[in-house]
Amino acid sequence: MKKIFLLGALVCAGHLYGMEPLYPQRGVLAGTWQNLPTEIESLIITAGGNNLDEAVKNIVGFSRINAKLNNMVNLNDLQGFTKIAHILADRFGTTTAGVAYQFNTPVAQAYNNLNFELLQYQFRGMGTDSNEITKFIEKGADVNFTSAGSYGYATELRWAIENLNVEGVKIFLKFGAIPTNGDWNTVLKVEKYNPGNKEIIKIKELIEEAIKKRG
Repeated sequence: MKKIFLLGALVCAGHLYGMEPLYPQRGVLAGTWQNLPTEIESLIITAGGNNLDEAVKNIVGFSRINAKLNNMVNLNDLQGFTKIAHILADRFGTTTAGVAYQFNTPVAQAYNNLNFELLQYQFRGMGTDSNEITKFIEKGADVNFTSAGSYGYATELRWAIENLNVEGVKIFLKFGAIPTNGDWNTVLKVEKYNPGNKEIIKIKELIEEAIKKRG
């Protein structure tokens, strides 16, 4: 019920700023492959798949014969699952939340539950407490988590921007959030509806700086 409420809320927020459909920025985590053990990388490549459902089924099959992969996709390696979620989201042009739903394993459920909880924390306007956001991240929340509504893709960074939460934006960037095209468009939309607002001016500077650092 909580997740359904949140996704509905994302759609409503899209109406507020007139957001056009936005798509995940491909290659948002270009270094993800390099951070995986070689044997896991090989298994995921071998799994192939013409679509997400097929790829997930193949990866789950391989996890039955590889303990490390089993921990990543079935048990409790949240960091490992996060990497795999981004690889598949990038490959099939979908969200990391969608990948987790497709796996529907205990670690995948934990991934979505934690990240939707952080999204909802921000949506309710409570996300101004930088210490609380940090606690979510320390628990394993994905600062590059993506989920979908009818009006585009939502990220943790996008909701910090929507809330004019300068400290929240700083924290997400500090822990590795990579601004997407959708995040930047949100900056421009919020700026349009809040001309001269000192928070959005600062947020725009932070996002521009982060984009420049990535080249």
